[in-house]
Amino acid sequence: MPSNPRGFGILKKLAEHGASAMQPRIIRGRWAKPIISRRKAADQRKKAVIEGTFGSFSIEHGGWDPKWDKCQRPITARPFKGHKQERNRTERVQKIEKNLESQNKLFLEAKKATFKEKPEENYEDLL
Repeated sequence: MPSNPRGFGILKKLAEHGASAMQPRIIRGRWAKPIISRRKAADQRKKAVIEGTFGSFSIEHGGWDPKWDKCQRPITARPFKGHKQERNRTERVQKIEKNLESQNKLFLEAKKATFKEKPEENYEDLL
């Protein structure tokens, strides 16, 4: 093994800090970036899988501990939101039914209003 192989710094940091090396942390009241970036951690994990050292870790041979993998968020079963017209369909039907009850009355009122607006026909006005 060479004196300082590529990726040795990552192994050293993983041996020292473990999974916390890949987590952001608060230093003096401000968030600081992780010691090991996600890209470098992914490269190290991929290298461990290729070399067959996945599942165990030693600073001499490298590897990857499965506990270091980023845990996936649990998937919650939520119904599909759907289209707005489908979500509001019941309210729309109720509104239409309510308006249909008063439709005849409104129609007659509108017809009377237009009739009143017309001028009265006289024979004298026509001449």
